Amino acid sequence: MKKYRIIILAFALLGFKQGNAQTYNDVDYNSWNIQKDSPIVVFANKAYMRQSASLNAAIVDSFNVGTTITVLEQLQTGETINGVYAPWIKVKSATQKIGFMWLGLIALKYQQHNTLQFICGISKVETLQEQLQYTIQLKAINADTIADVEEWKIDGGESANFVDAKLLGKVGLKNIDNVCRITFGGEACGIPTNYYYYGWTGNKLISLPSKYSVGDADIYYHTETFIFPYEKGGKPNTIIKIIDEQEMITEATKNKKAKYKKNFKKEIYLWDGVKYFKK
Repeated sequence: MKKYRIIILAFALLGFKQGNAQTYNDVDYNSWNIQKDSPIVVFANKAYMRQSASLNAAIVDSFNVGTTITVLEQLQTGETINGVYAPWIKVKSATQKIGFMWLGLIALKYQQHNTLQFICGISKVETLQEQLQYTIQLKAINADTIADVEEWKIDGGESANFVDAKLLGKVGLKNIDNVCRITFGGEACGIPTNYYYYGWTGNKLISLPSKYSVGDADIYYHTETFIFPYEKGGKPNTIIKIIDEQEMITEATKNKKAKYKKNFKKEIYLWDGVKYFKK
């Protein structure tokens, strides 16, 4: 059943060409997935609240990166800035001011530990061979000051339908005080879920190995799991990646069960306190 594997690997490498998450026809669908009356956090270094849903409207307030406000409503009109299309939202500030902001100024996800914030957002969108590509930034905000920023590119559209962020704390890597994991994925079969890891040293973000998982019902799956030093089976200053794959090679018939080929392997990444390298 090589054809199944080829199809699914094509999805994993190229991304599903839905590509409509940033167009005017899909104002209800976007990677932010905000909820009415929920707190949201400013991703832009400076964000303006306006009197109405227009870039020409009067400014009634401004907010620095990391500021928490409340979303009241998502409108059916939007703007495109740096290739990013996003709708306008009605918001309320901590001082009870009410106005309108462009959703592209808001973080996709964020996490906070004491005075430290990790804020993830889209900085730019491009179209390459009919596939949307997002430039993602992760900002580390320490005591209201931008301490560091990391940037990478991902497939957009359906491949970024789901976004999550999680702080893993100390995982046993030398000089790493915390690890922030950012997740992007889709809901359809064949759309990979990608996990990006960034270590925090106290003043700098450092890229760590990434992983992904993808599958299509009983036809094929590929999963990757990390074991960090502090976890069961972990080793000092080592990240162990466990790769587990299964592929259908013979379909089931009336009299026979389907046959599968399984593959299991490990990758070892060593950490020297500053960077990692594959063993």
